[in-house]
Amino acid sequence: KNNERVSFISANIKEMVCLEHKADIVMGVGALHHMSGFNDVFRSIKKNITPGAVFIAIEPYGGNPVIGLLRKIRTFVDSEYSPDQIFFKKKDILAILSENGLKDIEIIHQGFFSTPFAQVVLKPQIVMVILSRIAVALDDLIGKYLNRLIGPLSWNIIVRAKF
Repeated sequence: KNNERVSFISANIKEMVCLEHKADIVMGVGALHHMSGFNDVFRSIKKNITPGAVFIAIEPYGGNPVIGLLRKIRTFVDSEYSPDQIFFKKKDILAILSENGLKDIEIIHQGFFSTPFAQVVLKPQIVMVILSRIAVALDDLIGKYLNRLIGPLSWNIIVRAKF
């Protein structure tokens, strides 16, 4: 918060004007899957970046059918959960980024047990905090040792690419 070189911008990206300072890194956490018109989105981003800027995104992964079913059920039971979300498969996000000129695209799977704790506040919190910490530790172990083997079972993908 005290770093003058970092900015948080909350705006409709398709209506955003050119910023005073160009960005070296563009990061979106759970943003793309709520958007449409990706060509317009990336056109706007490109107006506001330095050459070779890095793009990082954490997005819901759409490759696990069990998690897909859980998300579908949630759209029926949680009125605040948007049914218009996109759940990306690797090939989908690769196509979107490639089509918009991004290079050196890397995708890793993330979130096997911890993601639901970040989505819904569960009670009693004292118990949920402990369970959440255990889930994060398990995710770290899986990410470090088993990601290639069971990655396609993840809740999310992390994307890194260059403009």
